Amino acid sequence: MLVFNLRKRPTGLLIAGVALALFACGDVQDGAPDADDDNGDQLPDADDGNGDPPPDGDDGELPPDADRDADTGCDPGEALRCDDDVLITCGDDGDSEEERDCPLGCDEASTQCVAFEPSNDVGTFFAEAEEAPDVEIDSPGFIDTDNGTITVGGDNVSVPTELLENIDGGADIRVFMVGSLDILADTEVDGSAALAFVADDDITIEALLDLSAEEDELGPGALIGSAAGPGGVCPEGGSSGGGGGPFGGDGGSGGTAGQVSGGFGGPAQDDFEDLIPLRGGHIGREASTRGNRIAGAGGAVQLVSRTRVVVRDGGAIGAGGAAGGTGSGGGSGGGILIEAPIVQALDGGTAVAANGGGGGCAQSDTPAEDGRLDDQPAGGCETSSSHGDGGAGGAGSEPDGENGESVSPGYACDGSQQAFVGGGGGGGAGHIRINNESGSFSPQGGATVSPDPSVGEIAIP
Repeated sequence: MLVFNLRKRPTGLLIAGVALALFACGDVQDGAPDADDDNGDQLPDADDGNGDPPPDGDDGELPPDADRDADTGCDPGEALRCDDDVLITCGDDGDSEEERDCPLGCDEASTQCVAFEPSNDVGTFFAEAEEAPDVEIDSPGFIDTDNGTITVGGDNVSVPTELLENIDGGADIRVFMVGSLDILADTEVDGSAALAFVADDDITIEALLDLSAEEDELGPGALIGSAAGPGGVCPEGGSSGGGGGPFGGDGGSGGTAGQVSGGFGGPAQDDFEDLIPLRGGHIGREASTRGNRIAGAGGAVQLVSRTRVVVRDGGAIGAGGAAGGTGSGGGSGGGILIEAPIVQALDGGTAVAANGGGGGCAQSDTPAEDGRLDDQPAGGCETSSSHGDGGAGGAGSEPDGENGESVSPGYACDGSQQAFVGGGGGGGAGHIRINNESGSFSPQGGATVSPDPSVGEIAIP
């Protein structure tokens, strides 16, 4: 709907302008008589068409909006008023009006949608998000949580950002403030800090936002720690398998090698179910300290919107753990925290996943898998040799990683045969937490959320 803003000039200013013009021409002199008509009678005072004299002139000040362009009815994006639970804003053309639904209601005093208190003290950034630009990632994107940059198609995008450091028991958090966020092309996230977006309007994800680990590289916000144990070493050079990383599920234990026990898989960390503080998962441990690599854990992300977060049309959020290497355990899945009045996962092919990586083995015929973007467990490494197979990663309704396969005592650590390696344990699944207005959540249209999320209500002041 077009809005026409017809403004009247102040009468006093108009009269003053006429008087100055006449004076400049020499037609107005001190003491000049009042103007009269052709018959010599004095003309009556000008009226407003109703017979009433005009009001006194004002003090000469311009209207509050006189500094705007004469052709502009309002400032684009400006909040104009509340209409029940709808916020009316100025359109991009400066003349039209746009409607924005406010799920929690519209606050007439501040002329904005009602906000809530998100986790991990990021609610203070809502004010900056109101003034922040809309961000659309429509070509391959890259986010660096260490230096606070967003790159789209090779070009930097200027976005207000802040790093929250020394979060007790969790990771540092890199917070980006945006008006709205649309991820339409695959976007990789790297860095040591966890990622957070705080948006004044909708967050929409229609491509992959990737915080997954790869080999021994951790996802952003993941922890190294010692939640799982490494494999033991045989004198002849073989070893037992390393333990899988735990987080939302147990890490699988590494397979034994003769009399050498496998590395332990740590227990699930249920205290972090709500992802307060925000953090990613734990690494999978190496088969021994003789150069076998660890497996990285999935990273952490917090998506906060004043209105809605939706993942749809094949979009995905991935925070999977990495597959184990030679006999090492798989990394655990990371942490995904989504908070908004409305949270939706729609359509087949859409996924929100923080699954564990499969355990590794020696001389693999089938390598272990990284944590998958569905609800199926990542496969452990398989071998046709006498080495042990790796355990599967945790996923879906089975968040615990499987134990790695043990090596027969006759083939390890007795000095009579080739040294063999026990299989690595599978990484446990991570944590997914969804906080919305209703306190309930179900994926729709065949969308996948894995592992099963915990759900809570947003805190409304």
